[in-house]
Amino acid sequence: MLGINDDRLSALVERVDSILATRRALLPAVQREVDDAAHRRSRVEYLLSLLAKLKEIEKNGDAIQRIDGAIQDLDRLLDSFSSREDALNSLR
Repeated sequence: MLGINDDRLSALVERVDSILATRRALLPAVQREVDDAAHRRSRVEYLLSLLAKLKEIEKNGDAIQRIDGAIQDLDRLLDSFSSREDALNSLR
């Protein structure tokens, strides 16, 4: 046996119940964050598609460089969204 008496066992049960209750209470907030991150990701992906179309029709070299810079920045933002989504999904 582990040498856990009834008092310690009761205390452990209460503690685990408390942890589970806290986790259940946080789940709606986590879900909202997951949904919000997915929405932001979708909007950035749409913006990237618009920038790609703009780049195809743009003739000015400086403008093309600025578009490329914006695309790179948004790609990094998407990477950070992926990390955040992974972290949030692990909490669900």
